[in-house]
This record gives sequence, C-alpha cells and structure tokens, in this order.
Amino acid sequence: AWHHGTAADGTLNPPPAAGPGDVLLAGAFYVTGTAELRAGGRFVEPGRTLGHAIAAGTAVDVDEAIDLAVAEALLAARPTRPFRLGDREIGAGAVFVIAEGGVNHNGEVALAMRLVDAAAEAGADAVKFQTFDPAALAAAGAPTAGYQRRAGVEAADQREMLERLALPASAWRELQAHAQDRGLVFLSTPFDDGSAELLDRLDVPAFKVGSGELTNTPFITRLARRGRPMLVSTGMADMVEVAAAVDAVRAGGDVPLALFHCVSSYPASPADANLRAMETMRLSLIHISEPTRPY
Repeated sequence: AWHHGTAADGTLNPPPAAGPGDVLLAGAFYVTGTAELRAGGRFVEPGRTLGHAIAAGTAVDVDEAIDLAVAEALLAARPTRPFRLGDREIGAGAVFVIAEGGVNHNGEVALAMRLVDAAAEAGADAVKFQTFDPAALAAAGAPTAGYQRRAGVEAADQREMLERLALPASAWRELQAHAQDRGLVFLSTPFDDGSAELLDRLDVPAFKVGSGELTNTPFITRLARRGRPMLVSTGMADMVEVAAAVDAVRAGGDVPLALFHCVSSYPASPADANLRAMETMRLSLIHISEPTRPY
C-alpha cells in the first residue's frame, strides 16, 4: 500500500492517522530536483508530488546484488518496438546500413547523384544528406571556426560556407527519385523548420536529427508532430540530455524512435567507440549506429 495517500489528480498526501500495520512502506522511490529538495527539505511535497504505481513484474526492489541481476534481466527481456522505414523493417534483427552523403556534394547536384550511386554500389540500404537554409542557421558575419580554416575553408563567414554546401530546393525531388531508382531509402537531416517542411512534402520515410540538434528540444518536438519516425543522433550528449530528447519526441506524439550512438569524432577510432553505450541506451531508454574507422 502507498505510505502516502493519492488524490484524484494523482498527487500525494500524507495518509490519515492509522494504527500500527495499517500503512506499509512498500519499496517506493522518489524523483525530485535539487532545487526542490533544498527548498522543501523532503522528497514528497503534499498536494504537488505525483505518485505512479508500477505494475508488478516490471519493477524490482533492489537490496542485494542478486536484485540488480534480476533488474537487468527484466530490462534485457523488454522487447524493442520495430517500425517501418520505407520498405524495410527496423529493429527486427537485420542490420540497416545508412550511407552518409551529408554535404560531401559541395553544393553540386551532379556530385550528389554520384554519391547516391556510390552508396548503391557499396550495398547500403539507405543514403542520407543534409537539408538546410543557410540564412536560418548562421548570422551574417559569423566567423568560420579555426578547424574549418585549417581544413582550407576560404569562405568569408559561416553563412557563405553553408551557401556553398547547400543544394537548391529544386534538386531534392530529383535526388530522392534517383535514390529510389537505385533501390535505396532516401533520407535527409533537416536543420530548420523550412527544410523540414520541404522534406515532409517529399514524403520522406523518417526525419533524421543530427547530434548538434539533440538539445534543441522544441525543434525535435515540432519534427515529431509531423508524424514520421525519428532517427536521433546522440553525439556529445550525456544521458540526461538524451532522455530529454526522447521526452521531446514523446511530447510530439510518440512516433517511432531510433537512437543513434555517435562519438562525434570523424572517423572515430575503435578505441573510442564505446559500443556498450548502445546497450545502455537500449536498456534505459529504448537502436543505433556508429561511424568508425575500418580495421
């Protein structure tokens, strides 16, 4: 039984006076914020803290090491929810390979078409690009980064660099058709609402979210509201930020979601791959990718 009473709205309140044995502390746990705990000095704020009953068989009261093993077994047995991505099923066991076209076309449509061909010839399942409006991403005069200048970028600022890398809006339908003709699922990462609208009109099978947008939770929620599966990269993020992104997807309508483990080092050394992070995310949140240097 609850050691606090639950009101009709789900909030917790101290139980009425009861005799010994009438109220049982039954393995409750609490989630609160540091500021709230410091302000009130207690885990439960009457009339404010919400109570959630956890179904039997889905929780373990951990007192000993064996209890942790039981909890891990329960998590490992939790089924992953497969979903459709074009004509393929994701999460049903088979590996799904996405070839990264990115902006490696240098703004040239013909080169983008050749990247599609290369992906098909390599045996990939999908090819992915990046769709963005330079004016929506960078202010005029924003300087290029040091690593960009060292790599030979000669643009006057970030916006000019992005303008050189952007494909014209008219090219995307043709690029999508070419990918489909080559038997590939066509994907692209939108970086702004206008680009998301463009891809939505193309009826892409999913929206990809880059690691740099993981903490842009309002944008993630707006993407999820469009009702398409979400493929979300998690580079540079900690688990709290990943969980917040998952919550942002759920707030947009609980669309199918795959999390991509990413080291944000290109190409990543196998020593830095930390592949067990995929299992950590699967057990604690819910799928998965990793760009690594070939052995």
